[in-house]
Amino acid sequence: MQPININTFYEYTNWLAAKHISGGNITPVDFNLFVPICVNQMVRKYYGIPEQYQPGMPLPQVAYEITQLVTDYLSQLKTEVILPVDNSGRATKPSDYLHKSSVSASWVEVLPGTQADDATEGICCSCRNSCDCCSCTGGPTLQTTVKKKNTPLLDINWVPVTVVSDNERWAYLQSSLRKPTREYPICTFIGGDQIQFYPQNIASAYLVYLRYPIKPVWGFVLDPIDSFPVYDPLTSVDIELPEICADELAATLLNRVGISIREGGLTQWANYVKTSGL
Repeated sequence: MQPININTFYEYTNWLAAKHISGGNITPVDFNLFVPICVNQMVRKYYGIPEQYQPGMPLPQVAYEITQLVTDYLSQLKTEVILPVDNSGRATKPSDYLHKSSVSASWVEVLPGTQADDATEGICCSCRNSCDCCSCTGGPTLQTTVKKKNTPLLDINWVPVTVVSDNERWAYLQSSLRKPTREYPICTFIGGDQIQFYPQNIASAYLVYLRYPIKPVWGFVLDPIDSFPVYDPLTSVDIELPEICADELAATLLNRVGISIREGGLTQWANYVKTSGL
């Protein structure tokens, strides 16, 4: 999906502000202050806010990967990375980690090498060099048999990891039936930025996650004549949400800066936010 162009969005929100408030205008400083907050608020809503959890309803009304639409909204934030796992079974989450999508793990198995069939190799009678025929002299070719050595083979296996809570972790570790193995590993997200894997002899982890959106910026320079801010594309950063979310983001931003709007669709959405807590 096409991301929201920061300059188009800036002009749009200022147009809405001026339309409903005489002389209404959002300064570049205020815009750059509030836009990252509003973007994070929307991303938080899309991947699932905890306030919507209720007894008997383990999932919020809107959440990541519940519907394809929401998943597509956050597709620009989806990232994949291979994490090294130390000898104690711990890996460090990426610094921009926001929300887990899936976890896999790898382990290396050493397979015994197999004895290859004897290979026949031609050796020139005259020059004693290996060749397919005696084109170098035109003479006959001797045949010799070469033995190939056994070579151990390394097989890397990737398997899905079951993410468990702290209480579940101890239940798995003490169970004789569900004890974690290389084929059926588990992990838990512990304090700080650590992920603990069991069993601990896992080589590496493959983490698919949502990262924090890059901070959007409406870059500008001051006009040398009237000191009016002029858009600067070189220092600007677009908004990492699809264009279809522009109206919702505009309503969030204008509400944040205290500007009441009366556009039909935006007003309806703002009322929904107030009643639903989104």
